[in-house]
Formats: sequence, structure tokens, C-alpha cells
Amino acid sequence: MDMNPHHRRKFSLFLVFIASLQVLVFSFSDLKAEENPHHSDQSLSQKDRALLALARKEYENAIPDFVQLVQKEGADSYLLRGFVKAFKGVDRLDEADQILLHLEKKYPNSSEVKFAQGLSALYQGKNDTAESLFDESLKINSQNALAWNAWSTLLADRGSYDAAVQKNWEAIRINPEESLFFDNLRFIYKQMKHPDLFVDKYNEQVEKGELEVALGFAKVLTRELRQEGFRLYSQNKIDLAIEPFLKMEKIYNEVHYVSGLVPALFSLGLLYEEKGDIKTSQLYFQRVLSLNPQHLQARDKIK
Repeated sequence: MDMNPHHRRKFSLFLVFIASLQVLVFSFSDLKAEENPHHSDQSLSQKDRALLALARKEYENAIPDFVQLVQKEGADSYLLRGFVKAFKGVDRLDEADQILLHLEKKYPNSSEVKFAQGLSALYQGKNDTAESLFDESLKINSQNALAWNAWSTLLADRGSYDAAVQKNWEAIRINPEESLFFDNLRFIYKQMKHPDLFVDKYNEQVEKGELEVALGFAKVLTRELRQEGFRLYSQNKIDLAIEPFLKMEKIYNEVHYVSGLVPALFSLGLLYEEKGDIKTSQLYFQRVLSLNPQHLQARDKIK
């Protein structure tokens, strides 16, 4: 039996959502893989299990794993960041500080431990202490990108935006694949009341051919556009919902990001199909197959 229009719309929205999920990008600082509720946590490594519990905000479950891990692998900024965040989640940073003091004795010249101590101080509102610790961390190792990023957050909260941006760019320079740094830069520009600067910097990177850095900007921008498209679709504004996806298509083409372009094109095919523009929808499905001949959903849509 045919679905009624209401159910057809809900089904189509579901397909657009699934297609777009393929390009959601998670920072390893939060979680490397998408959570699967049917997957046994016991099959994960201890590190991945801790990160998964942190992402789920199951802080009490995360803490024992993080404590063991930092004692075994103390000199790891990402691990220590998760450790501090877990203790922050249960308001027990004083305990975290004691463990970090023991780690400092074990690793007396560790940029990573200094960073973690600074992050804990930052979370407790001890900004002067945090800044001093970030400075110490970076004097030991100027390539500690997380320390640059955390320091930029502190400076932005203080209203020292130029310095915050400069330190954030140091983090991006060191690791342009880390989405956390681009999210932070986006937030700083919003704090400055100049959100368009983020788009301007993206365009600058594209024009300079710095596509690795431009991709970091692109992932933030396309995530926001995707959310806007879903919001407009949920309001039955099909024509308006198409516009954000067209902008996503343009951005993905500019940075040559095929993994993002394919689901964006498929989503546009679905939206044009629902609009009743079958000719345009077919063109988008064909473009999907030209990039990914194994795309089963697009194959099924070709008439």
C-alpha cells in the first residue's frame, strides 16, 4: 500500500538524515567512532572505552579507565584532556589535581602534564594559574597544540581576542586535522561579534591553495549548513531547505572533499525529487554514481 504524503515526507527526511550522517566528523579528542548501542564496550580497547564513556557523559564509568591509562601512558595530551574532563563532569577536580601531582613527579619535565594541570585550573576558574601552566607547557614543547588551544580559550573568555586568535592559529598550524581547534576559532569570532571572519578566513585558505586547513573550516561550515537545512525541512520549506545543501556542494567542491560531496549530492537529489523536479533530482543521483558507482541508494533512484 502507498504511503500517504505525511509518511512519505517523514521517510524522505529520514533518508536525507542518513545520507548526511555519512559526513559527520568527530574529533578523536572526543570519540573516534560513532557510538553503536548494540556494540559491546568490552570489545573496545581501554582507551576507546574511556573515550566512549566520556562522550556519553558517563563520567563515573570513564574515570577508572582514565586513571589507569594516565598512570601507564601519562605523556599523552589527549588522554590527559579526557581524564580532566571526566573529573570535571563529577565535580572532583581536586582529586584529579592530586593524581596530576603524582604524574608530575613521575614525568618532571612533561609538557602534557603541565597542560593537564593548566586545563584543570582553567575549569576551576584559576585563570592566572592556568595561563602560567600553559606557558610552561609550551616552553617545554611548543608543538603541544592542545595547550595552544586551551590558552586561546582562556584569553577569549578574558576578552583578549587578538591574542586568543593568534594562539588558536598556532594550534591549527600544528594539527590542521583537529576539528576542535576550528570549532574554537568559530566560537572566538562569535564572541568578538564578527562571525563572518570565519568565512573570510576559509576563503583566504582556499585562495591560497591551503586546502588541508580550508577543509577544517569547511567541516564546521557544512555542519552548520546541514543543521539549517534540516531545520527548514522540518518546517516544510523545501525550496529554502535546498539552499544550504547547495552551499555545502559548493564548499565541498572548493576543498575537493569527495567524502562530503557524495552525501550532499544525494541529499539534493532527494530534496529535488520531493519538490517534484524529477529532471534535476536525476542529475544529482547520476553525479553521485559518477563519484561512487557503488552507492546503492542512488542506483535505486535512477529511472
